[in-house]
Amino acid sequence: MRALYGGSTLLRPTHPSGSVALPEACSESSCLRDVWPKSEFLRRLVFALLADTVEPWTELGAAERNRVDEAGLPLSASDILGSLRALLCVPVLLAVDVRGGSPSGEANACGGAAALGNPGTQLRALAEFLHAQMVQSSRGESSSNDGSVCPIAPSFRAFEHFVWRQPSFFCGLLLLLMPLAERGAEFIADELQLSGKRTSLHRAGEIRAKMNSLTQQLQGRQMEVLHHSFLLPWLGATQNGDCSLHSSPG
Repeated sequence: MRALYGGSTLLRPTHPSGSVALPEACSESSCLRDVWPKSEFLRRLVFALLADTVEPWTELGAAERNRVDEAGLPLSASDILGSLRALLCVPVLLAVDVRGGSPSGEANACGGAAALGNPGTQLRALAEFLHAQMVQSSRGESSSNDGSVCPIAPSFRAFEHFVWRQPSFFCGLLLLLMPLAERGAEFIADELQLSGKRTSLHRAGEIRAKMNSLTQQLQGRQMEVLHHSFLLPWLGATQNGDCSLHSSPG
């Protein structure tokens, strides 16, 4: 919660170059969204959610941490899609994820698929977008031992480069995965005020019901924002063979 509100002193915002940006506590939404991409903790948290893997990075030395951060992971668009499915509310998931086609099964060279962009494919498009951008941020290709060219597997370092190029998308993704990021403190404060009161059980139930309803509304709304602001422009660009990071708004 401290990291979401820009006030964490344990996990300070850092740039991939290693420089440290001093955190400033703030509460306005615009201020929070400026802080989020700078937070190493939040970048690692979102990547861990997408990759479904956790590294004990606070326990690693600098050299070992760099090695782990730069190591490619066997992370496919299908893997990212599976992680996203586990994080969305069921009503939202039913609207944006019509099961059938699998990511990359119909993919073109840019990582898009012919059917993407249609209603019910929004989540699959998001998974494809994330995977394609992380691969591109890894500088695309490397040579194997036999000299052949092969794609670079996504890594946390590649994800960081993507975040620094597309900070507004990162904020949108964070709000999709954690819809109450800007409002959670208010609900926590309400529950703390009720703690210890005998008549608080009914009111606490009302607060939790409101949280669940608001989570669903905000998550659905944020999915629409990401789809129209980032995914559709990117899908249009991929049809013309342009897979660059500049294919979507920054």
